[in-house]
Amino acid sequence: LANNYNANALVKAIGTTEELNSEHTEAPYQMGVRLFNYPQRFQAKVTADKRRQNMSDWENANKNPLLKRLQDEVIKQKMLLERTIYYGDRVAGDPSTNTPSQMGGLETFITTNKIDLQGAKITPEDLEDVVTELWYNTDDAAGGLLIMSMNTARIWDMVLDPTREAGVREVDLTKGIRRYHLRTGTYDIMETRNAPEGKIYIVRPEYIKVKPFKGLNWHFSNRDGSDNAVDHDVKAISGDFTLEVHNEHAMAILYNFEPRLAQYA
Repeated sequence: LANNYNANALVKAIGTTEELNSEHTEAPYQMGVRLFNYPQRFQAKVTADKRRQNMSDWENANKNPLLKRLQDEVIKQKMLLERTIYYGDRVAGDPSTNTPSQMGGLETFITTNKIDLQGAKITPEDLEDVVTELWYNTDDAAGGLLIMSMNTARIWDMVLDPTREAGVREVDLTKGIRRYHLRTGTYDIMETRNAPEGKIYIVRPEYIKVKPFKGLNWHFSNRDGSDNAVDHDVKAISGDFTLEVHNEHAMAILYNFEPRLAQYA
């Protein structure tokens, strides 16, 4: 039977029925609602003359400078991939203008629950209000991971301190909070260099997947000078990845709160 509901009303399904000896009904599915992303290639090459490769210096004693540069580039490219997971902007790419595709990050996909605190100091109640809303409005939002910058993690330690006693073991003092238990679930806290300041991502790791394209996970390629009638070698690192985000409505972002630690003292 048809019923009338107010806009944005939460309607709970209570089950289906079927007559005996009948065919099962087709599960309802709405085309076009699946979130999609584009791939992005992370890449760089390093080049060094044969003579330079045989001139060790105090920075690279007994090591080929070309290999050291490649090693540094591997670290850099993996850092850029992590940054893109947060900041990435989804771009289709256009071969006619040599515009490469780019993958969207969490900022692109988590849209249902973006909470603007309008410059106010963040409080434990702000987080509790959001996760309680997730618990009510989704079927499986119970716990997860809080991702934030180091400065934001220190703010979070400070705002939670009045609600607990510091754990003291002989001469050890536990200050950093790693796990936060709420009635709606348990949340692990992770700080990272690459998360933006003044934001807390409330995520479910099982719904976020960084996927390499088949055969294009991080890999190396070489061009030896002796094969090309030149006296320099080229080495490269590259990888093609995309980000999949499922059930984004079970996740949230708290943003635009006071980011200065001194304001919480």
